Amino acid sequence: MTITCLTYDEIKEFHDFLVTGQVTNNSTLNKKIESANNWETQVVVLSYLFTWSLARNNQNFEEKQKSINRLYEIPNEAFIEIQECGWDFINFLMRRTKSDGELLDQSLIEIENDLIDHNYAQSLRN
Repeated sequence: MTITCLTYDEIKEFHDFLVTGQVTNNSTLNKKIESANNWETQVVVLSYLFTWSLARNNQNFEEKQKSINRLYEIPNEAFIEIQECGWDFINFLMRRTKSDGELLDQSLIEIENDLIDHNYAQSLRN
């Protein structure tokens, strides 16, 4: 099984896809969405990055509420997981060494990928 985590930029475009239902100009994202629709690849959406995208969007409250509802409906239609940044994610985050100059969104995606792959190379021992 292949698993891929959307980047912040992809999440912004994915948000537009959720609202309009139209494909984006990003061929990589379109392939990920199509693969998730065919239940071939699991696509992970970090709720934190989606929230970040939503906060920077100019939608009114009702439109934002519809976007959130749509996000939580889509896992019933495609192989999409919403990473809620729960206990296991936060625990893994707190045990991980951070690289200098690493951006938050890149760091969160790397943490999710390491968590999925059970890669503990950058983890601190307790």
